[in-house]
Parts: sequence; structure tokens; C-alpha cells
Amino acid sequence: EHPVLDTRVRNIAPEKETLKILHRTIQKVADDTEGMRFNTAISAMMELSNHLTSLNDRPKEVLETFAQILCPYAPHVAEELWSVLGRTETLMYQPWPMVNPEYLVDDEVEI
Repeated sequence: EHPVLDTRVRNIAPEKETLKILHRTIQKVADDTEGMRFNTAISAMMELSNHLTSLNDRPKEVLETFAQILCPYAPHVAEELWSVLGRTETLMYQPWPMVNPEYLVDDEVEI
């Protein structure tokens, strides 16, 4: 039986907090992978996954990006997720997601 997409995954715009976590995760996974710090890259992806799990509605575009950064670590799972999200082309040749530096900066800093 083919997996089906959870009804909480929707074509909605992600909230700013989700975008901040997503872009920080993209940056961290890229840096940690390059530096061969694989355990901390996986930890960052787990934090993103936990955040997404806590949401009532999960933005489809964020899950697609999650599949892209998961791919080097779990290619078969990432490819399956990519397919379930409705993508017909293979994930293997997709470019690494771009980081938006706007989401890497904190709006407020407590002193």
C-alpha cells in the first residue's frame, strides 16, 4: 500500500517562526555536513521535525525543503516523502535549498 499525505499537510504559507527554524536548519545541516559533524546535522533536522509535528497545519513547502535536506542522510525515506508530497521528478537532482539570511537574524535580543 502506498503512503498517503496527512490531512494536516496543506498548501499554506509558513509562519515566520517556522521559516526561521527552517532556514537555520538548512544552514546548520549544510555547515555540519561540510564539517563532517553528522550527528549535529541530524539533531537539527530532528528539532525541525519536532517543530513541524507540533503544528496543527503543516506547510507543504516546508516539508518539501525538509525532504531535500534529509536526502543526503536518508535518501530512500526522503525520496518517498518527496513522492508522497506530490513531486514526480526525482529528489536526487534537486539543488540544495537556498538560505534566506533574513530568517537567520533574531528580531529581539534579551540583554
